[in-house]
Amino acid sequence: MKKTSVLTLLFIITLFLLCFANSRLAAQNVNRDSLKRIAFIRDSIKQDSLADVAQTIGKAKMDGGRFRLSPLQMEQFKAGKKTPDADLFKPTRATVSDTTLLYDSLYVKTYRLAAYKRALDDQVIIPRCCWGSLGAGGNTAGDGAFSVNVNEEFAQKLLVTESLQLETNGFLASTSVVNYSVLAGKIFKRKFSMFTLSAGLSYVTMTVSPGLFSDTPAIHQSTVGIPVLIQAYLVALQTFGLGINAYANLNSVKTTAGITLSIAIGALATHESKNSVYR
Repeated sequence: MKKTSVLTLLFIITLFLLCFANSRLAAQNVNRDSLKRIAFIRDSIKQDSLADVAQTIGKAKMDGGRFRLSPLQMEQFKAGKKTPDADLFKPTRATVSDTTLLYDSLYVKTYRLAAYKRALDDQVIIPRCCWGSLGAGGNTAGDGAFSVNVNEEFAQKLLVTESLQLETNGFLASTSVVNYSVLAGKIFKRKFSMFTLSAGLSYVTMTVSPGLFSDTPAIHQSTVGIPVLIQAYLVALQTFGLGINAYANLNSVKTTAGITLSIAIGALATHESKNSVYR
């Protein structure tokens, strides 16, 4: 009887200890899960905050980059040695894409800096370019190619080009193609180099000559084409350039493409430095 009571007591104590250990383990697991959830929420909030900051900075740079000083304000800017903190660069309801950001200090600071940098760029006066070039090379069919280009920058970074290209595969019995093109495009200037990309319309004529001693008359064909012209030059002394012209002409008579080595002479003005002023 006594032995049975002792065994029963030991059984109850063992059962109690097992229940206590399981409850502590469950509590630890719940605690770990809670910590994981808290850490996840904290990381999510941090990521959202970083995304909001990046979005605010992006909007400020975009809005500030579109800002323009009036001619009178530009004179004040040049004369007064203004800084980004000047009233000239204060964002207003008329110059921002989201008026609620006017009360965001990060947005305002970034906007002022972007507007200030834009004003520095706008005071750089680069004279318009005007130059002519002569080139010689070949096309994809192995024919000789010769080009004459006249280029004029009619607005800053915008370009109009008149181009005359001749392709021929011989002098006696030959096929020659003449493309006269008018193209519009864009010009990109660097410190000592220049790059243009243009497209437009062209008048294309092809002549097939049977030769000097043949009674067969020459064949003439003409059509309208779509030309594309790329010009790249290294520039020296703002007046002389050496580079290449890559061209293509899509038309119903003879679609052509080629490259010519070209010499350019004229007003080849490029950016000497970030804030240089040319007159």
